[in-house]
Order: sequence, then structure tokens, then C-alpha cells
Amino acid sequence: MWSYRVGHSLLLLRSVKSEQQPTRVDVLFKPVAALNLPSKFQTLRIRNADADEAASIRSVTGETWSDEQSLFIVEGGAFVGWVLAAVVAHTEDNGEYSDPSSLVGDAL
Repeated sequence: MWSYRVGHSLLLLRSVKSEQQPTRVDVLFKPVAALNLPSKFQTLRIRNADADEAASIRSVTGETWSDEQSLFIVEGGAFVGWVLAAVVAHTEDNGEYSDPSSLVGDAL
């Protein structure tokens, strides 16, 4: 997890550049209503929750969501988490470690 901005309900996940990966990848969820994620991922896969997953998460959390929101399943290694948000977007660029994301500018 790179950054979370409460006022704007923005969640930014970022992979930083390395010798093996010469670009960085940013993933932005907005507006975030609820989440269950670790602070780090070794790998990342994001998909829409199926009906059974959504029902299971609803029963555990008591969260409900509107038609404008989606439940995204976030998988990374052995961990499977989720984010309840309206939108997810991603970008890959040559930005440096502390450069703002092109997805949000200076909002984070």
C-alpha cells in the first residue's frame, strides 16, 4: 500500500522500479468505502468479485454497497483481500520513487 487519502478516499498501490522491473506501476482505487489489504504485495492481481465472494464478504463485514460501487478482489501471493470502490485504474511509467502518480497528481 503506497498511500491512502481519507478526505478523497483514494488508495494508491505502487510497485517501485528495480533492476528487474525498469518501470513503476501505480494502481488507484477511488472512492474507497472499505478495504482489507496487507501493507505489501509480492505480486498483484485484481479482479471483480464473483457473487459468492461478495456474499461472503458482506456476511463477515456487514458492508453494503450501491450500484456505483464494485467489490474488487486483490490477490498477492498467498493473501487474498478486497477493496470496495467505484473505480480502479492503473498506469505504468518511468517515474521515480517519490514522484506523484499521474493518476492523482498532487492529491496524495
